[in-house]
Amino acid sequence: KWSATWPCDRFLMQLLEYERDLWQPVLVANAVPGPSNFEEARELTGWQRPAHDHGCPPVEVVPGLWTAHYRDIDSAAKLLAVSPNIHLVVNTATCQCEARAGFFGDTVRVLAIDLEDDPDERKKFDAGKEATSRCAEEGVPLAKRCAGDAGKDFGRVSAAIEQTLASGGAVLVHCYASISRSAVFILAYLMQSQGLSVLEALKAMKAKWSATWPCDRFLMQLLEYERDLWQPVLVANAVPGPSNFEEARELTGWQRP
Repeated sequence: KWSATWPCDRFLMQLLEYERDLWQPVLVANAVPGPSNFEEARELTGWQRPAHDHGCPPVEVVPGLWTAHYRDIDSAAKLLAVSPNIHLVVNTATCQCEARAGFFGDTVRVLAIDLEDDPDERKKFDAGKEATSRCAEEGVPLAKRCAGDAGKDFGRVSAAIEQTLASGGAVLVHCYASISRSAVFILAYLMQSQGLSVLEALKAMKAKWSATWPCDRFLMQLLEYERDLWQPVLVANAVPGPSNFEEARELTGWQRP
């Protein structure tokens, strides 16, 4: 009826959150945590993105699951100093961090995830610095226009973490500064393995790693993942949804009228 329908990203996020709010009675009745929302999540992380040189030392977020700035673990000797029991390293920033199979020796498996964070100009803006957007320039590839799709690898990374922990080994998940990319995978694992909401997972991780700050796209994907984890309850109660950001944008089109 109205082909110019195109709610902006923020308004679309709010509609997705409103959809969750409408499910609240069903969730409460089934003791399901949540729903979380974007504003409450940003209040927990802070609205300003931490600096790359945040100074957080390597930390065990939950037993057996570590994170660290890449500079603190960028050799076999440094990784060994963090924990001799680490047998899996998840490198979520292959474009910046050279860790690959064999990098840390024969006893450490490396799971490489090709994922871009927000463009540098967006990072500067979120950190409170002056920035000029390049998104309108024709030569900028799509991967450099916005953060990538972390959600497609939530299951694969969580399964690898779970398998390693079950065998008695430890895991370290990193990107470069381990602010956004690595954080989103650790948060997704906490949600899946411990039945936490986005807000509960953020509180748990932020208490151990103060530089926790998934970018807006990743935070949206965590909110969508929270809904996915509720899916069995929603289906059992004949509740429609959940909707997600990508499917909604396919319906509106990605270009604003």
